[in-house]
Amino acid sequence: MDAYVHVSGLSKTFPVSRDIGQVLRGERPVVHAVRSVDFSIAPGETVGLLGESGCGKTTTGRLLLKLVEPTEGSIRIGDKVLAGLSGESLRGFRRDAQFVFQNPFDALNPRIAIGRSLAEPLINAGIPREEHAERTRVVLERVRIRGTELLERYPHEMSGGQLQRVVLARALILEPRFIVADEPVSMLDVSVRAGILNLMRELQDSLGLTAIYISHDLALVRYVARRTLVMYLGSLVEDGPTEDVIHEPLHPYTKALIAAVPLPRVTQTRDPLPLRPGTPDARKVGKGCPFVNRCPAAMAVCEIERPPLVAVAAGRRVACHLMPAAPLRAAGSLAPAAS
Repeated sequence: MDAYVHVSGLSKTFPVSRDIGQVLRGERPVVHAVRSVDFSIAPGETVGLLGESGCGKTTTGRLLLKLVEPTEGSIRIGDKVLAGLSGESLRGFRRDAQFVFQNPFDALNPRIAIGRSLAEPLINAGIPREEHAERTRVVLERVRIRGTELLERYPHEMSGGQLQRVVLARALILEPRFIVADEPVSMLDVSVRAGILNLMRELQDSLGLTAIYISHDLALVRYVARRTLVMYLGSLVEDGPTEDVIHEPLHPYTKALIAAVPLPRVTQTRDPLPLRPGTPDARKVGKGCPFVNRCPAAMAVCEIERPPLVAVAAGRRVACHLMPAAPLRAAGSLAPAAS
C-alpha cells in the first residue's frame, strides 16, 4: 500500500540571537529543530511521535501542515508535494489536513462566539454559506455536543473538556483526511482526558483518518497509536509497533524513556536511569550521534559518525551503532507496519 504521508530528509533550523562577539566573528548560530527525518504513514494509520520537550516534535507537526517551511527535505501528503504549494492548490491541501492544538483555551479567540469559530474554516475554504448550518450540526454530533445553544457562547463560558471538543470539531468540519494532534489532552483535567481520547479514537476509526499524535506522555501514545516514532534532539532514533517499542526498546534513549515512567506501587524502588549526566542543546549538534553525550554505551564511532535509521527487524528501525542492520529478505519486507 502506498504511503499517504511520506517524509524524506526533512530538516529545519531556526536562527538565534547573536551576541556582539558572534557578530564580529561572522558566526550565525542556529537551532537544529529537526534533522534529516525520514518516515512514512500508511492511509488510515495512527502514529505516535514521542519525545521529551524541545526535541522537535511540534516543529515536525507544523512542517507536515506547511505552517513553517523546511530548511531541507521533502514532504508529500496524499498526492500533493508541499514544496511550492500556493493558491488554490494550497487551499485544497488545507481542507485535507488539519491541526488539533494543544491548549484549547489559546486555540479559540476569546472575543468570538463558538459558532463563528466553527464557521471560520468553512469561510476560508470557500464553502457556500447555505451548507454551514448542516456541516456544523453534523460535526457537533460527531464530537458529542448536543444542542446548538453553545454556538452563542464564548470560550470563557465553557469547560476545558467542552472547548477541546469544539477544537476537535473545528478541525473536522472540513472533513479532512489527515490530522496532526499536538498534546491534545495535556491541558485537561485527568477526569476528562479519557473521554476525549476515546472520542478521538472512535472518530479516527469511523472517518478513516490518517493521524499523527505528538506527545511526551508514553501512556497516551500507547493508548492511541499502534506505531510509535521516538525523537531525540531533532532526530528519529526509533520506529516500530508501539507495544514492541514499550516492551522491548532498542535504542538507549528509548530505554531511558521507558525506565523513567513511574510505577504505581508504594514499595517501588527507583534505580538510576540509564543516562549519563547532561542536557541536550539543539544549538550544539555535532557530526556524531545526537545522543552521544548522554548514552551510557557510547563508543568512539558515536562521536564522529551519525548512525542512520535502519531496519533491524520486521517493522523496527533504530538509529544506533549498537544495532546492526537486518538483511533484507524481500523488497518491502521490513517496511513499518500499518494499523
